[in-house]
Order: sequence, then structure tokens, then C-alpha cells
Amino acid sequence: MESLGVLLKHRIVSMPQREQLSASAVLEKFNELLWGEFGDVSRTRAKAIYLKNDILCVAVLSSPLGLEIKFREQKMIHLINDFCGRTIVGKLRIMG
Repeated sequence: MESLGVLLKHRIVSMPQREQLSASAVLEKFNELLWGEFGDVSRTRAKAIYLKNDILCVAVLSSPLGLEIKFREQKMIHLINDFCGRTIVGKLRIMG
């Protein structure tokens, strides 16, 4: 017989809300990376908006900034996946 703590831990791991929480953490971390890479300009001109099927969608109001993000795509994906400890993001979709 397993303890209640072990049963709850297995139940929480299998819940879809856990995926939503990790997606939320990915969005927040990506926005922090944007601000770290591109400074305060990116705070008002770019933002990660959702993660679906390993594609992270980023809204961009500046074409040059969108190109810079695309240029650094692999580096940023690598940093996000390192932060998560597993491969969550496979591609960026720049919208703007």
C-alpha cells in the first residue's frame, strides 16, 4: 500500500494543469530572456504569448526585433529547454 503523499504526487504529475503551469513558466522565462538579450526595448515590442505543440509563439511589434529574435532562435530555445530540464520548445513562431 502506497502512502497518500506518493499517490498525490503521481496524480499531480499526470494532471493537465501541470502542463499549463509549465507552459506559463516557459512564457515567463522566455520574456525574461528577451529582456536580458534585447534590453528594455523588447519589453514594449515583443512578448511570448502561448506555447502549443512545442511551438512558442512570440508577438513582435518591430520587424528588426523579430529578425533578431529569429537569428538567435536556437540559442534561446536551448536556454529555455535547459531551464525546464527537458525539451519543451522546438521552434519559435514570430508573429507580427
